[in-house]
Amino acid sequence: MSRKRMSLPGRRVHDGTDTSAVELILIEITHPDLAAPLRFSTDMTERLTNDPRTYGTRSAWRGANPATEPFEFIPAEYEWPGDAEDEGPEARLILPVVTPSMIMTLRGFNDPATLHLALVISTHADEPEEELLGMELQMAEADLTLATQIELSLSHRLDWLEMFPSPRMTRSRCPGLNR
Repeated sequence: MSRKRMSLPGRRVHDGTDTSAVELILIEITHPDLAAPLRFSTDMTERLTNDPRTYGTRSAWRGANPATEPFEFIPAEYEWPGDAEDEGPEARLILPVVTPSMIMTLRGFNDPATLHLALVISTHADEPEEELLGMELQMAEADLTLATQIELSLSHRLDWLEMFPSPRMTRSRCPGLNR
């Protein structure tokens, strides 16, 4: 993963001088059909509750209240978008299926859900090293027989796939323009 700029805590993690901190991904899933955004973290930064025992990361990223809206730990695998110029930015997330309703929720939207991702250092979870905002859920694939994981493909809206040059604004095609 290539980054142009990195904060001092990020450099310390990569150099190995700060072994108490780790890189993690914060994930926020929003959709009009959801009552509240779904928030996940790829690290067990701290214990959130004892009964049931849950772990997660407290962060104020994207306006979340760290006390009441933590990012719950989910052992997700992720693939950050590459830097290739000839392809659009596409990310992948592989989430373990916590409940069967999770598959139906992620696959049941009529229009795409929006995902926001942030690469942060666990000791500075409010300050992202890198962000991917406004990614659309393009595909959610799950093995329905085992139901152990669900793979999400994310991408920005690809404006470069739009017709170019655009159709001509003629009188027959756009009659409202020629009055």
